[in-house]
Amino acid sequence: MIRTRLFAAMLLLGTGLYGAGPETWVPARWPGGPLEVERRGSVESSLAAILRNWHEPSRLDLLSETPVNCLLVPWGGGATSEAEAAQHKRLAPFIAAAKARNFAVVGLLYPGADARRAVPAAIKAKLDGLALEGELASDREFVRQLRQSWGDRPLIPLGEREALSEDSHWAVFGTNEGVTPRVRATSGDDAVMATTTSEPWIDSNTWMVHSLRAASGGRPVWLANTLDKPSAKDYARAIADTAVAGGHWVLTLDDAMMAGLWRGESAAMSAGDISCSSASAPSAVAWTPSAQLWLR
Repeated sequence: MIRTRLFAAMLLLGTGLYGAGPETWVPARWPGGPLEVERRGSVESSLAAILRNWHEPSRLDLLSETPVNCLLVPWGGGATSEAEAAQHKRLAPFIAAAKARNFAVVGLLYPGADARRAVPAAIKAKLDGLALEGELASDREFVRQLRQSWGDRPLIPLGEREALSEDSHWAVFGTNEGVTPRVRATSGDDAVMATTTSEPWIDSNTWMVHSLRAASGGRPVWLANTLDKPSAKDYARAIADTAVAGGHWVLTLDDAMMAGLWRGESAAMSAGDISCSSASAPSAVAWTPSAQLWLR
């Protein structure tokens, strides 16, 4: 039943477009590696083992026959230079395998990143872009340093919306702001109530996507907020809620989902299929009715 609904949704949502430019990218964060483990600090041992090995090329099979075609991998910041060097070495075969399958690969830079280390390594690895997480996207001096050596290659901000006014040359209008799309519970038993004087409160990011698209000059719009303990339906709603307005939610698997996928658990595999396959390239015509179906 799940797969029947899944493939019906894929037909409605359309298929991913594989190409070289950000306007065709369907993004997903793909965490892991020694940098990720060190950056997080205290990590439970079994999860640390999964993170260290998540970039095995075979993990790409999880994305087979899904529209996802752009992977955001940890690249610099929040860790020692030794951990960064180990990360780049660990990612080399993964990047080669991803590119062989027509994935774009974007390096994620976190606060504390050193442009002098990150950019030469990114150019050598032939990354397709760099994305700036959090407050790093608003750091004018850091962005200037990146531009000097990264040139006109794609730079993507994933911080507060105010960063979008700092640089008119962003390849994507992205932000980590956003809410978990839902109908907000109004009672202690998670019930949703409507009365004669009030309607149920609906959390949605569609207004933000419309606003960013109006200011983007035609560039893609990405929302990169994370979900708290999400279910499969939460993932699908986050994707559809953004897409109905013509943007992309950056698919971000939580630790429980990653662990379940690593162990091959059926529930996680089904939920992962729904999440990845719901992602697709937005279209003003095709997205509107299909995304609304997911929101119900």
